[in-house]
Amino acid sequence: MQLTGDLQAIRYATSVSATARAYAGPMFTLRSLWAQRRKWDEGMVRLLVRSTVNKWTATLWRQQLSLLSNGVTRAGFLFLLTAALMVHQYRWSWLWAIPPAVAVLLNLKIASRVPNRTAGDLIAAGLLIPVEIYLAVRVACTTASWANVLAGIKRDGWASQARAEQGSSNGPVKMLAALLLVALIATRAVFGWLHAPLFIQQRILTVGWTMLATITVLQTLVMVIRIVRPTRGLRP
Repeated sequence: MQLTGDLQAIRYATSVSATARAYAGPMFTLRSLWAQRRKWDEGMVRLLVRSTVNKWTATLWRQQLSLLSNGVTRAGFLFLLTAALMVHQYRWSWLWAIPPAVAVLLNLKIASRVPNRTAGDLIAAGLLIPVEIYLAVRVACTTASWANVLAGIKRDGWASQARAEQGSSNGPVKMLAALLLVALIATRAVFGWLHAPLFIQQRILTVGWTMLATITVLQTLVMVIRIVRPTRGLRP
């Protein structure tokens, strides 16, 4: 990708075959999948940090911002839903069922256009939950990768993935430590929220739901555009 960007920067054309396919070996465990995604995501982040913003990197930045917005809306929804339920201030609206329905249609369109797709691909897209689980993994991997790069931490992603595929990675220990830290922070947050004055709870929930609804509407409109817009590049 670095070579592609350098060639385009000096006005060379970089063409991609519409029929060529490259198949990467699947990761059979969450540990190996995490290591693979971390290797790719950290490489992407380092590339973006080193490069200037141009026509080529703008697409990569849009992908990063899209992932960020999707992560923010999911985390925001879970936070606001939990907070509202704890203080008995939640009221369901069927309008919140529209974004998931639109997301299912978009996932089905993408899955149906993938070459050599299987029935399992279409079922996973239609159920939405597998896609959401994978999105959560992507958001977590990307967040960890940005944190590593910005902190100046250098690691051998290829070696980490090899250890993970062999079952000798120390990833579970780090994940357990992170979960314990999150649990501690969540416990303190719950205690503070339950003992906050009523008017503060109402104000936070009102502002939070308004902001989340606005972002969700924008994301839904983008998904609708992607559904109705003709897909280029992929063929059944």
